[in-house]
Amino acid sequence: MKIKKDRIGAAVACLILVLIMGGQRDNPDYIIYQQIFSGPFYSKDPGFGVIIQILKTLGFTVVNFRLGIALIGLFLMSITVFRLVDNRVLFYLIYGIYPFLYDVVQARNFLVMSILVFSVQFLIDPSFKHGRLYFIFAMLIAISIQKVAIAYVPFVLLTNTQILKSRKQMLYLGIPVIVFLAAEHGFVINLVTSIATSSDLTELNNYSTLNTRYGWLFFWAEQIFAYLLIVYANKIEQSDQQIVALANESPIDAVKLKFVSFMLIVNTYSFVFLPLFILDQNYTRIIRNLIPLNIIAVLIVCSRHQGELHLTKKRVILMAGLAVYQLVLLYMLFQGYQASIVDTTLNNNWLW
Repeated sequence: MKIKKDRIGAAVACLILVLIMGGQRDNPDYIIYQQIFSGPFYSKDPGFGVIIQILKTLGFTVVNFRLGIALIGLFLMSITVFRLVDNRVLFYLIYGIYPFLYDVVQARNFLVMSILVFSVQFLIDPSFKHGRLYFIFAMLIAISIQKVAIAYVPFVLLTNTQILKSRKQMLYLGIPVIVFLAAEHGFVINLVTSIATSSDLTELNNYSTLNTRYGWLFFWAEQIFAYLLIVYANKIEQSDQQIVALANESPIDAVKLKFVSFMLIVNTYSFVFLPLFILDQNYTRIIRNLIPLNIIAVLIVCSRHQGELHLTKKRVILMAGLAVYQLVLLYMLFQGYQASIVDTTLNNNWLW
């Protein structure tokens, strides 16, 4: 009965998100997507162009095509959520706090994130015999929608348990590079701008001109906090030993535990992208797209130890850390984009 209620609650939560996202017709990117939908085939990102053509064939119009995008993205995301998360309503609530409002505006990035959340299961579940190939195929689709998905292709190499054991060395090797680039961020920006100009890479050049001086420090702090959150979740689980113990008696529990440890490797790998945040905050989409996966990892840990009193305090600390993390990100969104994203989304939708 409890499971049934959770499924119903999760379906209602999804419906609310669909109505908010699908009915959005007043945000900074809406005119651009309207032009894409109304114009010829979108060859710049052919995967997105194909999706638009499919929506047109299904009868979607320039008024409601975002509903189709919302349905596709949330459906893909929900496949993984329903499989790995016990308290699905809580997942949609936390995701609704952040980064959902960004996803309402940035349709292509939302689809990339949804494909990523859906396809990660191919890497952690041994029941998928060709899981790595499935993941690569999914990422090729995502790349054809938006090139930011290139950052996730190396995930196929991160499933090796030896990488988990050597993650500290990985982190230590990256710290000097990160510190140097932070100190010399003006040099890096000029260098990338020069390369982009001489190579006629106008898109990259446009990225580099959007430097926000020291605003990148906040995004570095965001990644560090996410990393520490997942480190703490893994300490609660002690995943290495438990995966082996549970592999035979409960395959789905083993998959969940492997997911938690995998997210630790992913968050370690994500430090590689910190220098890019110095160039432009658009690159922060790389770590923002990991937030739903991190939420899933935290909820897995918390739901597995509900009856263990000696872990209650740690679970409370973990959930409190996630709540603080999400609320700070929401606050920063309000500070920077209240008029253009928050107000337009909350005042223009099909829910109210």
